Parts: sequence; C-alpha cells; structure tokens
Amino acid sequence: MSKISRREFLFVSGAVAAGAVLTACQPTTATTAPAQEQPTKAEEPTKAEEPTKAPETGKAEEPTKAPEVVRTWPLGEVPRNKTLIYSYGAAAPELCSPLVSGYNHQLGYAILWEPCAFYAAHADKTYMWLAESYKYNDDATECTITFRKGIKWSDGTPFTTKDVAFSMDLLKRVDGLPRSSTYKTELNSTEIVDDNTIKVKLNQTDWRFFFKSLTFRFDLGDDTAILPQHIFKDVPEDQLVSFKFFDKEKAWPVTTGPYGVSNSTDQTTYFDLRPTWWAVETGFVEKYPDVERLLWIPFQNDTLAAQQLINNEIDQPLDMRPLMITSLLAQSDHIISWTNKPPFGYTDWWPISVQFCTAKPPFDNPKVRQAIAWAVDREAVLQAAMNGAGTPLYAGPFLSSFWPGLKEPVFTRDLDKARQLLAEAGYPDGFTAKLKNTPTYSFLGNAGIAVQEQLKEVGINLEIESLEWSVFLKDYLGKNFEAVVSGY
Repeated sequence: MSKISRREFLFVSGAVAAGAVLTACQPTTATTAPAQEQPTKAEEPTKAEEPTKAPETGKAEEPTKAPEVVRTWPLGEVPRNKTLIYSYGAAAPELCSPLVSGYNHQLGYAILWEPCAFYAAHADKTYMWLAESYKYNDDATECTITFRKGIKWSDGTPFTTKDVAFSMDLLKRVDGLPRSSTYKTELNSTEIVDDNTIKVKLNQTDWRFFFKSLTFRFDLGDDTAILPQHIFKDVPEDQLVSFKFFDKEKAWPVTTGPYGVSNSTDQTTYFDLRPTWWAVETGFVEKYPDVERLLWIPFQNDTLAAQQLINNEIDQPLDMRPLMITSLLAQSDHIISWTNKPPFGYTDWWPISVQFCTAKPPFDNPKVRQAIAWAVDREAVLQAAMNGAGTPLYAGPFLSSFWPGLKEPVFTRDLDKARQLLAEAGYPDGFTAKLKNTPTYSFLGNAGIAVQEQLKEVGINLEIESLEWSVFLKDYLGKNFEAVVSGY
C-alpha cells in the first residue's frame, strides 16, 4: 500500500472539499473537470480573541430599542381585528381637555392622559407609570416624586416637572376648574428639584395624596391630568373651562399616551395609534399596542348594546344586566363575560343609592332622610334594579367590609319607625318631591321606580322626572335636584 505524503493529503483533502462546495452550487449534470490547481498554502492559525471584559459593576445596561416602524397618522383604513369599539357614556364631540366640565373617564380619559401610576384592583397592585417613585417626609406634609427619564409629549416636546408643577398650581389658583378641590385645600406649593423630580408641599398630613390624586384606579384618580405647559400657558385663564383642546391640523390633543384623537363627532371619536410613543422609545414598554384604533360611540341602553354585540358592531358596552348577559351567552359563541356564572361580573366599588340635596327642604331635615332609610326595602330594590345581583347596603353607601364597625345592619325596613320620624319632622301625612332619574341605565331607572312605590306606604310621593343621561349628569353635578338615584 503506497503512502500518501502530507503534502498530497493536503492537496487531495482540499480538492474534495472544493468539490463538495461546488456540487452544492452547480447543476447535477456532468461538467468538464477543472484544471488542476496548485496546492494552496495553509492558512495561518486564527488568533484567539481577547476575552470579553465583564461589565462594570452597578452600571445599568442600555435598554434595547424596538426596531423602527414607519407609521402614519392619522391612520387610514384599519382592519376590524385591529379595532376596539366600545360604547360608553354620552356624546361630547371634540372634548379632550380635562379642565372642561363633563370630560371624564367614559370619554377616553385614560387613553390619552397617562397617570403617575395605575392601581389594579383585582391584583391589589400598583404599577408606576409616568412616575418612577415617590416618597413622603416624616409627617406626610411633603411628597417627593421622581419621574421617568425620556418621557415626551406627542408633539416631541420633552416632558418635565415644569409640566407637573404648572398643572398642580393651575388647579390651586384658578377658580371653577373641575377636580381642583384637593389642590385648593391641600396644596401649599410645588418645588422643582430638577427636570425629573418635584417636591409637593401640603398644608396638612396626607399619606394618601399620591394614591388619591395621582393614581388612576377604577374611574378615579384623574384629579391631576398633567398638562403640556408649552400649550396651556397660552390659554387665558378665563377660557380654560371652554378650551376643548381639539384641532386636527395641530394634532391636538397633545398628550403622552400612545393614542391621539384623529376625529371626533357627536356619534364617534377615533383614537388612532400615534407614530411614536415615549414608552416604547425608552424601552419601558416592549412594543406598541396591537390595537391600532379605538372607536368610542355613545351608550344608549343595554337592549341596543346587546344587539350591537351580537352583530359584532361593538366589543364592549358600558352596562349589561345579568338576565341580558345570560341570554347573550346562550345565543352567541363570540361573546364572553368576566365570569361564566351569574352575575357575570365582580363586586363594584360604585354603590347605587338614593341621594338628596340637603340644602333644600324637606331633605334638609335629617329625620326625613332617616325616615326614608327605614322605609326602603333594600332587597326588593336590588331585585328590581339588578335582578338580585349585588349586596344590599344597610349603613350608608359603603360595604360593611370598609369599616369593622358596620358589620351589623344600621337600617332595616321598619315602616312604623319611618312614620314616627316623619311626624317628628313635621310631615305626619308625608310630602311630595321630585326624584330625577335616567332610563339610559336600566338599573338606575328600575331602582327609582322601586323606591317610588315603597315610599308611598309612608305617604311620600316621589314624582319621577326621567332625563337623558347627559342632562341628568349636568343636573346631578350642578346639584340641581331634590332627590336622585345614582352611584357614588
């Protein structure tokens, strides 16, 4: 057996290797063998790489930026599976400013105006958002808040604590602005430490200041919408209550949220995903929302909402009663609820109650109010309003779990005691008063009718004035009523 020299081995192995590469790249038909090549000089061995240095201790890594996506705004046509349609509240076309009366969570407040933090009730957890942290001094008369770096307004202007101080000081200084009571009572001053840190000085101890005024939970926490100072500083103070902050050409409203308002009418408001969002740009959020457009349409009643759900015309209504949900789930395979059993929801923090304007007779007399509390059959009202889904409240508009002292019922139905209190108040034969109500939400309308019938037994005649929701809400917030049925 002949030996093969090292030189020959290198040559043959090199030729075979080259043939393998070519075979993979060339047609399978036979070809003329290539001319023999001279042996290739062996390559120098690859120099080992220098070991990678360990990162410096304590130095945070830069967040990975999401790949750039070319986005246009406002959006054109958006597929249905990228659109969320919800039916909430009453129409308020072009209203985008939280300083205008009537603007609330049902009109898309949380979509636009990001809070300092979110509180998730079901998880009992707070998620810091615009703010990174907060800290009180020893007696909670100061709250130092640190905001995230890199936050920008939707027009590209940097967000700073100057915006925060401006917004708080505005609520304290200007009369007639909604959601300003906390600041008029508690705010002493604001001190800007730097672009990301502010010290809020209070007139009194308040360990709940950050939670109640700067944390969005349920439909509360919107006391302080942080406004873009570079725009609102040019709005005359006497025009703030009428400045809607909507302009298509200027892409108003300018906010920090991922969505903007591309169009708004008395029937529909379009919230379109913006081209950029600080939370993605800084790496705080991994990616943009999958939903590219949110459509808001006014809620009219649960019967219409049920039909819209069946027809895939909406994705979520404001309100739906247990009997209606039972029927929907039975006939539609594309509808889901919070739970798969009655009442298909969760314990709501928004208790429904009969409320009185205590500045007007006869409801300025506490004995009259107590008489009504003794005359109402709460279980019957609950059955009429909510088909029995809920918890009757016997100690004012609070669940007994709120206060240990309310474990035992304070008021149960006692018509004799109710009549006695009415006589002591000077109304032995009862009286007539107006009860404002709304059919927009069936549970409020039905509760009002049930209370009306029950109070007739002690001589109280409530004349129901049925109002469309927007009219009802205006009268309710303006205290233009004798009695109402509403939530608290």
